[in-house]
Amino acid sequence: MKVVLFTASLLVAHAIAAPTTLTRIKRDITNVPDALVDCDGEKFNDFQIQDAAQQGVDNTRGPGGPQPGGYPKEFENREGFSLPNCPSGEGTLAEFPILDNGKVYGGGRPGAYRVIYQERGSGNGRYCGLVYHPTEDDPGFEQCS
Repeated sequence: MKVVLFTASLLVAHAIAAPTTLTRIKRDITNVPDALVDCDGEKFNDFQIQDAAQQGVDNTRGPGGPQPGGYPKEFENREGFSLPNCPSGEGTLAEFPILDNGKVYGGGRPGAYRVIYQERGSGNGRYCGLVYHPTEDDPGFEQCS
């Protein structure tokens, strides 16, 4: 009887400790350019842009709002950049770090580069552009081309 109870308790403990698989919902980010985007010599491809914007949209929609490092943040466009893909009045602009090492930002130092997007209904987004801080001490942005 003790052997049966011990075996049963092991099975229950194993079932409880088994990891679950989380599925990340792929967000649709529209208007991502096919060509490389140049930020003062640092170039980003469509996959990097798509991944960063998707992470930003995912973090906006998380249970606690913005997640790593306080991102995404509202992009106020103080510099008055032309963002023809994102007409004003069609959603709030947001910024999320895009890293120059090919990885997706998950906290810590955000680096100089940001993807700008508008969150659309149902958790999707619209790419608006890339910007960067020209120096570490400069809070202003320059627009990438």
